[in-house]
Amino acid sequence: MRLQNYIYVTALVLVTCCVSLSAQTFQNLSSVSGTLNQGLFSTNLAWGDYDGDGLLDLYCTNWGTAVTNPINALYQNQGDETFINTAAIAGVDNNGNSMSAAFADYDNDGDLDLYVADFYAQDFLYQNQGD
Repeated sequence: MRLQNYIYVTALVLVTCCVSLSAQTFQNLSSVSGTLNQGLFSTNLAWGDYDGDGLLDLYCTNWGTAVTNPINALYQNQGDETFINTAAIAGVDNNGNSMSAAFADYDNDGDLDLYVADFYAQDFLYQNQGD
């Protein structure tokens, strides 16, 4: 294939990618998905399948004041584009003005554990019990 053909194919691929990327739009589904954090400032989020059902769940760290009581949220994916906050049930409803969180299998038992970094309080490492 000649250089001219390579240039043509490369240009065609670039134009196709740019056109398809520019056509992407987003729709705000916070209120219908169950992930609306009323009155809180979310500082970070971590996606991970903590319950092993094959669906990505969402842990949201929050910042607030003593009045807003910034409790973090663990949104369990229901598989129908909705989420339920299960932080209290799972025991990860931290309220220490959290700054960051990450899922990882630190103990190599096959399920995701959760690390939460707080600003005023100590950091927390939550070991997933698999139940």
